[in-house]
Amino acid sequence: MIIVGKVALRLCIRLRSFELVLVVNALAIAYPSHTLRPFRSLSTAHLAMTDFMKHSLTKLRRSLAATLAISGAVLIVAPAIGQVAAGTNISNTATATYQDPNNPDETIDATSNTVEIVVAEVAGITVEADGITDSTPGTNLFPGDTATFDFLITNTGNDTTTVSIPDPVIAGPVSAGTVTFEADLDGDGTFETALADEAAAEAAVLQPGGQIRVSIPVTVNNNAPSGANISVQLGDADGNQNEAADTVPADNTDVLTVDAEGEPGDVAGAPVNGEREASATQATVVGAQPLAFSTVLKTASNVAPNGTPNVFDDDTITYDLELRVESTAPVGSDPGLVPADLKGTTVTGIGANFVLVSDAIPAGTTFDSATSTNANWVPVFTTDATTTNANDATWSLTAPGDLTTVTRVGFVYDAG
Repeated sequence: MIIVGKVALRLCIRLRSFELVLVVNALAIAYPSHTLRPFRSLSTAHLAMTDFMKHSLTKLRRSLAATLAISGAVLIVAPAIGQVAAGTNISNTATATYQDPNNPDETIDATSNTVEIVVAEVAGITVEADGITDSTPGTNLFPGDTATFDFLITNTGNDTTTVSIPDPVIAGPVSAGTVTFEADLDGDGTFETALADEAAAEAAVLQPGGQIRVSIPVTVNNNAPSGANISVQLGDADGNQNEAADTVPADNTDVLTVDAEGEPGDVAGAPVNGEREASATQATVVGAQPLAFSTVLKTASNVAPNGTPNVFDDDTITYDLELRVESTAPVGSDPGLVPADLKGTTVTGIGANFVLVSDAIPAGTTFDSATSTNANWVPVFTTDATTTNANDATWSLTAPGDLTTVTRVGFVYDAG
């Protein structure tokens, strides 16, 4: 005999963090009367069924499993905790929509209980190298230059924090300047807050994404050799970024988060992952400083007695001047210097961009004449006292009428 009846089936399906209970009604299901057995309990729901009924329920379970796998997937994707503010309430409710395999025209909806969680406070920090600025942009870093090493400290956690900032570790032939600080407290990309000193920087409360820029200037020593390495390190974290702090409270080597407990907006309690630390290092080298090395050779090439060999106050002495631009630095010179082309300078009375080679008229003699064996070098004259530096004297392309007033004679080359 076939009995038409109604079967209530409870399916318990566990979705990670909660249990969703679905009640499925199958109406007008026909089955042999001798196979019907009562439910023993809601938790076991044992049914003795015909092959037909088992097949129907198998299809139903597969349909539900597929539906729930899609509907519940969003519940098991962990949020990016560093981007979700600490203390945020997150609630999840799963829903399922399915059809009775034996009554496909009927759509059945089910809704789970709501599960709520509170996002915990998670600390996070990075220190990034933010570049090196030379006081003489466009050139190599030379002795006497000041290089500023910038570092960015960023709160990558999900709650407010302050930061412990150590003294930088500086290596190389340099002298350290005064470290400066500025802050983007709210993480909007604008450094709106100047911080007076390290104490003010350590007291600054950073919102998630907030940053402090640390600027560390160093001046290259005048005797720094070419190729010398200069490095600046901020922090001493072994893994560099966002690692568990090895010293709490911080010593004077750590860039370390310090929970802003009690500050406005801070979530009560310590970070669940503890305080974090980070570090970064930047390095550069001293450039080779170009400098022209020149040698001036002076020789007495001829002495003319003017027919009176026994009288010396009428003799004419001819001096030759020779300029040589060297291709190597002199032995014992500063290793930070490398040979370069000879460039012109301003010669007063002549013009800009000239090379000047000059010689003072020896005491007890008077100037007679000057000639050049190279047409590119032109004789020039000055009557300024020899106590005046030759580069500061006023020169003329024309010799004065009274040659006895000439104090120096020179030759200029137009390097333009």
